[in-house]
Amino acid sequence: MDDLVLSWNIKTLVVTSTVKSFFSGTTKFSHTLLNNVSGVAKSGSMLALMGPSGSGKTTLLASLSQRLKGELKGEIHLNGRPVDKELMIRISGFVPQQDLMVTCLTVLEHLQFMATLKMDRRVSQTQQQRIICHLIQDLGLSSCSYTLLSALSGGERKRVSLAVQMLTDPPILFCDEPTTGLDSYNAVTVIKSLFALSSRGKTVICSIHQPSSEVFLMFDKLCLLVPGGKLAYFGDANKAKAHFESLEYDFPQNYNPSDTILSLLNNPQQKELDSICESFKKSNQHGEIIKEFETLQISAVRNQLVFGVGI
Repeated sequence: MDDLVLSWNIKTLVVTSTVKSFFSGTTKFSHTLLNNVSGVAKSGSMLALMGPSGSGKTTLLASLSQRLKGELKGEIHLNGRPVDKELMIRISGFVPQQDLMVTCLTVLEHLQFMATLKMDRRVSQTQQQRIICHLIQDLGLSSCSYTLLSALSGGERKRVSLAVQMLTDPPILFCDEPTTGLDSYNAVTVIKSLFALSSRGKTVICSIHQPSSEVFLMFDKLCLLVPGGKLAYFGDANKAKAHFESLEYDFPQNYNPSDTILSLLNNPQQKELDSICESFKKSNQHGEIIKEFETLQISAVRNQLVFGVGI
C-alpha cells in the first residue's frame, strides 16, 4: 500500500448515556467529548496525543480508529477521502491499554494462536512461522519466546501485544497509553519498538500520559487536548515549547518540557484554558492544518475525476 495520510477535522463528538431510575424513569444525558479537533498523521511518523485526565485523548484515538460509538460531526479522511469503519479496521491495528492475553500460553504459542485467528487463511503455516519469528526478533522478544505470558514483565507483555497487532502488517497502528504502568526502562523500550516501526513507514498514533524526556523526544508530532476535548496545540513536538513561550509561559531550564506543558493544561481556570485554545486556533499552524486537510480533499477529488482512483 502506498503512503497514507490520515487527516481529520472533527467539529464535535457527542456521546449519549442513559440512566434508569425507579422514581424518574429513563433519563438521557449527552456529553461533548471532542470539540473542534483537527490534525494530520502521515506514514513514517509518530504522533502523541497528550493532555490531562478527561481531556479526550483515548476518545480521539478511538474515534480516529473508528472504534468508538457516538455522534461525530466532522470528517475523518484517508488520503483526502472519507474512511469508513470497515476499511479502517482492516488497515490498522489497535493496542488497548489493558493487555488481553491467555496467560497460560508461552509468547510463541500466543502468537501462533493469534496468527490463526487474525491472518488470511491463504497464508501457509510456514509463512505464519516466518512472520512470527521476524516479529519476535524485531520486538526484542527472542529471550522470552518460550516464557509463559504470566511470567513476563510489563514491558515484555506490551511488546507481545504490539506483535499481535503487527501479524497482519497494518500500515497504521493505534496505541492507548502504551507506557502506563511501566518503569522508565520498559517505557523507553516500548516506545523504541514503536519508533522502529514508524521508521519502516508505519503511521503510529499513541495516547500517552506523562512521558519522560527521552520518550517525548521520540515523537515527531504532538496533539495537546484540554478538558472538554478542545485542541490546545497540534504540530511538531519539538516546537511545542516555543509555541507556549510565545504565549508568555515560562519553562524551567533542564526540566522535562512535557511535564511543564501538562501542568499548564491542568489549570483549573477554564478562562485561561479557553485562551490557550483560542490562541492556537488563530495561529498559522492551525491554519496550515486546515489548509492541508482541504488540499488533500481537493487532490482526492481530482484524482477520482481524472484517473478514477481512490485510496
